[in-house]
Amino acid sequence: MCKPDTRVEILSEGAWYPGVVLDALRDGRCFVHYDGYGADDDEAVAPKLIRSAR
Repeated sequence: MCKPDTRVEILSEGAWYPGVVLDALRDGRCFVHYDGYGADDDEAVAPKLIRSAR
C-alpha cells in the first residue's frame, strides 16, 4: 500500500481524505500528500490509516 504514486484514502481526525503516497519510509510508515492541500500538510502515517482509493 505504501508504493509511491498509489492513489489512496487517508484516515485523519475521523474522516477519509483522498491523496497519494509520496514515499515509503524505513520505519514502515507511508509519507502521503492530501489532495487539495499544500505540501505543508504532507505527513507520515501508519499503513493501517490508508486504504485503496474508491
